[in-house]
Amino acid sequence: MKNVVSQVPDQARAAAEKGIFAPEPELLDMGSYIYRFASANAGLGYQAGAWWIRQRDFQIILNRATSQGVDLGQKARWDLAVLQKWGNAMNVVVEARVSGRLWAWTGLAKPQQELSPNGKIIRLFGNPMIRQLFLYGVTDRSGLLTSRGREALAVTGAKVIASTPFY
Repeated sequence: MKNVVSQVPDQARAAAEKGIFAPEPELLDMGSYIYRFASANAGLGYQAGAWWIRQRDFQIILNRATSQGVDLGQKARWDLAVLQKWGNAMNVVVEARVSGRLWAWTGLAKPQQELSPNGKIIRLFGNPMIRQLFLYGVTDRSGLLTSRGREALAVTGAKVIASTPFY
């Protein structure tokens, strides 16, 4: 296991632990598709980011949104435990194909909470069927793909989606 862990930097584990329980290293399959939810107003950087999910997990969120009659972005926020105060509007879904060797930390969402402007506490627990991916080093500080990110990810599309905010 030590060999596997050495493929994903330890400092990345600490960053991953902010959002997921007990992160485990995993080499993503070449040719597989991964997805992320972003903000349409983020400019050129909307397609980049450290947090992604597998195609299977995207399909779970999509099916749940459809069956419950809620916005895809809103369902993703609940299922992935993404606080509104973090600034992600969750109104764009980005698809990318893994095109190079890419390691990720993977795990279940940690519960999150925030206080709404009207004083109500909003708690998000995440969906226990969905494992999130934390990709280290694929973006720079400005949120754009790094050379490593461009080698490992081929962004194949992005679509604006409905996403109703909590407040």
